[in-house]
Amino acid sequence: GHALSIRRPAFQIKIKSKNPVVEKKHIHTLQKIIFQTKAPAGEQVLHHVPGFFEDQQNELMPDPLGVRTGLLSQNCLVISMQRSRYLFLEKALKSFSLDMRGILYAPVATAQIMLTKEEMNHGVLLVEIGSEVTSVNLFKNGRLILSDQIYVAGRHIEADIAYALKITTSTARELLFKYAQIMPDKLTNQKIEVD
Repeated sequence: GHALSIRRPAFQIKIKSKNPVVEKKHIHTLQKIIFQTKAPAGEQVLHHVPGFFEDQQNELMPDPLGVRTGLLSQNCLVISMQRSRYLFLEKALKSFSLDMRGILYAPVATAQIMLTKEEMNHGVLLVEIGSEVTSVNLFKNGRLILSDQIYVAGRHIEADIAYALKITTSTARELLFKYAQIMPDKLTNQKIEVD
């Protein structure tokens, strides 16, 4: 939610030789730079998610090994969390004699449960509508390559319904649970009476 920060920096290196070809050492150099990226002040990095590579002609590629180019770029998702919330979570777990080994970004955890390996390899957009935030996540080649959050979600829909129908938000929530449908083949033209 609001405690998370998602940044998308891009990194690049020049390949200096008469015949510039991408080698493993160039890829490792980019990876090293990416994983050394720090979070802004007051934040704790949770994940570095390397994205696609790009050559001088802005050609995207999952694996640049052997490609002729003098400039190799790679974009990345850096997912971080407010340091104060991270420390609070760590302290709360310790109060129950539990240690925190790490935090897994929710869309990655959801994908592990909801998506098949085939879907993640071919490409799939995973949209999660929460109460406060809707997250949009693109998986391709078996990994997360794009993630963003839209600050419109379930509670906003409830509030809009309540406002439009001049009903309480609890009644709007009941209507959503009872009648909301996003499957086109199950939509009906049913009339609903509300107080």
